[in-house]
Amino acid sequence: MSNYVTIAKIQDLKPGTTKSFPVQGKPIAIYNCQGKFYATSNICQHEGGFLDEGELTGYIITCPLHGWEYNVENGECLTAPGADLRTYPLHIMGDEIQIRVD
Repeated sequence: MSNYVTIAKIQDLKPGTTKSFPVQGKPIAIYNCQGKFYATSNICQHEGGFLDEGELTGYIITCPLHGWEYNVENGECLTAPGADLRTYPLHIMGDEIQIRVD
């Protein structure tokens, strides 16, 4: 059974920012793309850089270590096709950001 877990409040993430939260032992990055929120693994597929320390431009997060780029909407790796990030279902309940981790 999958349940949604509250991980943050909307006001915790300003537009254009990324934050990492541990959820059930997994590092999850939450992105605020101009009021739309997305969730992916926080670990770059290349050499394990923390994506929450990278630069978010529109819907693209750039890893701070070696510049790998990912589309946060769907986890697609733009640098090395097939090295996609895991994404997580997310929804807003009132002022809470909730994700589902199976």
